[in-house]
Amino acid sequence: MKKLNVAVFFIGDFPEGGATVSRIKGYLQPLKNKHRFTINILWQDSFSQTKINDKTEGNWEGIPFKFHNHNICRPQSMFFKLVDSFKAFLNSSIYILKNRKEINIIYFYNPEFIYGWNILLLSKLFKIPLVIEQTELQSSIYNQVGVKKNIFYFLKKTSEKYIHHFCDAAIVISDKLFSHYQNQFPNNNIYKIPALVDLERFKPISEKIDSYKIGYIGSFGIKDGIPDLLRAFAKVKLKLPQLKLRLIGNYDEHLNILKIIEELEIKDSVELTGRVYFNEVPELLSACDLLICNRINSEYANYGFPSKLAEYMALCIPVIATDVSDISKYISDEYLKLIPAENVDLLINEIINRYTFYELYNDKANKATGKIKLHFSNDTCAQMLENILFKYAK
Repeated sequence: MKKLNVAVFFIGDFPEGGATVSRIKGYLQPLKNKHRFTINILWQDSFSQTKINDKTEGNWEGIPFKFHNHNICRPQSMFFKLVDSFKAFLNSSIYILKNRKEINIIYFYNPEFIYGWNILLLSKLFKIPLVIEQTELQSSIYNQVGVKKNIFYFLKKTSEKYIHHFCDAAIVISDKLFSHYQNQFPNNNIYKIPALVDLERFKPISEKIDSYKIGYIGSFGIKDGIPDLLRAFAKVKLKLPQLKLRLIGNYDEHLNILKIIEELEIKDSVELTGRVYFNEVPELLSACDLLICNRINSEYANYGFPSKLAEYMALCIPVIATDVSDISKYISDEYLKLIPAENVDLLINEIINRYTFYELYNDKANKATGKIKLHFSNDTCAQMLENILFKYAK
């Protein structure tokens, strides 16, 4: 079997335990000894105060990585953001120029003209095959209630309309995204790979404890339904005063969350971890005895697929999730509790039911292992990615 030289591009904080890094590392873990990967991070999505990155280049389990903006955190001022963007543009362009003959294929995760137009153009210029992966439809963010359309909306719409001219194939995460891009790609050069989970990283808990702690990991955007989760938690606390809530992830750009916590008078019962490291995530979730995925029924939420759901279920911890996107196409109510989106009263009832019928919910969670291996195993998803890369590599 030919050993591929794959250049991986994305935007993110490489040590972080968020969805982007979890998906990319989940792919590369089974493939890292079979092919040569180079991880190229254009720049970070964290602000100065988080400082989760401690170096601009290094090695992750034998795979070299580099931040092309040569900075450990994203600046807050617009001037220095532009400087960062220019450095990322220049250094990533030089990387492709220097390695254009050795690179067999480029894999670009969630690209946009705004952030990676040089990668798209140079791959075309030097005839380097390019496979993109889209896990969300960025322009649909602006169709959510309370979000105003601006210049970035039109730039994102343009990117989504014309990006197929610059790549050989696309990978998407949901049926809705598949339908959106299907007509743009000739010869059916579009593929769906669902959410994935590294089953060596997320292992079932051998001994469940009644910690009375609800857990959530992810972003704090409109689609994630965190205000409704907080309101439901505050109501349930009246019946279960010992209950705690752990929110894992970056809330720096969503300070209204702090205001809601204050208004609901639940500050002493809510833990906000902020950004956490990749290796911390399984342990933080494993200390909880209920995990929540409360996405709203927005267009943006339905274009994506919550990666956290596969990670939750791999731990065999009871899960309550709203039925959005493709969730019910893979998982039934037999393995977790699916509820309609944006129904706070029903969420309250189900949280109470979890702690009322404790062992029943544990049994439901324990059944999920087979489903996770069937649909979301990173070994299976990595094999799918490898087949796609082989098909288009030079």
